[in-house]
Amino acid sequence: MNSFYRGKFLAMVGFALVVCFAGAVTREVSSVVSDALLGLAGILGIGSVVIFFKGMRSKYDLATLRELHELEAAQNRERDQASEFDSVYCMRCGEAFNTRFSVCPNCGRSLS
Repeated sequence: MNSFYRGKFLAMVGFALVVCFAGAVTREVSSVVSDALLGLAGILGIGSVVIFFKGMRSKYDLATLRELHELEAAQNRERDQASEFDSVYCMRCGEAFNTRFSVCPNCGRSLS
């Protein structure tokens, strides 16, 4: 559950409990006010349940899978672009070559 939705859920549940308690306390003073407060507490309770389930994301949610796929594609593009255009110079012969090669194509010296 997203922390934003978790915070809203906890705030609504807490507020619903306070309103419910206030409704129970005012029961002796006025039954109309008490019934209104208990009704409001019920509405807040239902709202908090809706927010709770709205904030949950399934691991099989298509939006989550799409975001993961886009992130992996971006990382692959960055890696490919970096490996296509980066060159290194051989310390032995001075030949410039692509970083995709692990050895110098001119003299055969290893990069590491």
